[in-house]
Amino acid sequence: MNLAPYNPFYGQHIKTGVDGQTVDHGFIAHYVLPAAGAIAADDDYLVTAKATTAVVQDLDSADFANELATPKVLSVKSVTVGQTGDVLITGTNQAGEVQTETIAIDDNGTKNGTKVFATVDGIQLPAARYQSGKVDVLTAAITKAGNITATVTTTGGANTTAAIALDGTEDEAGVAAKIAAAITNDATIGAIVSGSSDGASVIITALAFAANDAAYDITITDTGGTGATVEAYEELVSGIPSGNLTVGVLGSFGIPYALPHDTIIKILNNGTATTVAAGSNFDSTDVNKNYIQPTEALAAAQVDVYLIV
Repeated sequence: MNLAPYNPFYGQHIKTGVDGQTVDHGFIAHYVLPAAGAIAADDDYLVTAKATTAVVQDLDSADFANELATPKVLSVKSVTVGQTGDVLITGTNQAGEVQTETIAIDDNGTKNGTKVFATVDGIQLPAARYQSGKVDVLTAAITKAGNITATVTTTGGANTTAAIALDGTEDEAGVAAKIAAAITNDATIGAIVSGSSDGASVIITALAFAANDAAYDITITDTGGTGATVEAYEELVSGIPSGNLTVGVLGSFGIPYALPHDTIIKILNNGTATTVAAGSNFDSTDVNKNYIQPTEALAAAQVDVYLIV
């Protein structure tokens, strides 16, 4: 066992000038971040642009552009409006224990993690999704032959199918199947969504990955007085566009101490004094939530941190 000559975790106290009163004994530690680990903020340090697909993707070290040279906090960047989902990071913390973190993306932009990773072993990217929704045919049975039309609405506008002929004998499923076929076969509507039926439900599904469209709707017009009606539109799956995601590192670095607050006395970045900047974090119980963001950006030069522990 390697016993440190000074152990700040024994609860040592220092006598004061008041009998029976002592104070906590603080130690000044000198933590050195080597030049090789002084990695500046880089939003695609681990994963360069990777497009999401219809299924989740599990990336491993073979897919990474670099490996971590020092404990770092990670970031995820999306460049696509409307992109949502969870990026799952798996790796180890500063003690070599397995650690995971989920970084949620909710639009184009960068989202920062809050945990210090010593290594990253796997990154799972979320899936893109085709938007879909449905209406249910309500009429128990069509007793009069005639025509109906279906109108599909999106943010691009409303488009109506040609006449859909009902022979007067269809049940709900039969009406739904005819409406779905008319939607798919319409030159304009069929280029945006596909139509299908499931029992009495008429379902439309987007043909492209895109941000969720709140305007989606299906209505019918009973031009022939058949009695056909449908229920209100119901969304089944929200749309999530496909787009590139990158995984990078912040300009902060982890420190091997759990601190109740900022006890940094001095930081020297390549010998130049700098300070603790916004973006730093201190946690008294979890050492892997303690990291320093220096005001002077890291630049592949040794950083010396003097702090009270």
